[in-house]
Amino acid sequence: MWSLLHPQIQAKWANEKAFVTFIQHRFEEYSLQSFILGNVHELPYWVDPETMIQYTQLEAIPVSLQLFPKVTSSKGPPLGSSLMEVLLISKLLSSLL
Repeated sequence: MWSLLHPQIQAKWANEKAFVTFIQHRFEEYSLQSFILGNVHELPYWVDPETMIQYTQLEAIPVSLQLFPKVTSSKGPPLGSSLMEVLLISKLLSSLL
């Protein structure tokens, strides 16, 4: 997944290991049941909601994850029972040409 991130997004992390550790901790309470990769498509631009920096000439890969909590809540259905959409931004198209 690291290699799919734009270099400027990678630069937000100290290194690949720090990114992997974050992802592992972020989803440690969930079990991945399945995933579906969508079709790669061009994006004219994308704005990072954390920095408000706009990136242009991108490729996007929609990824649907079906996640279930490892421990179910007694208050209702599992929180992760629906599909969660994640948009991964890959390298600039111009750098691929």
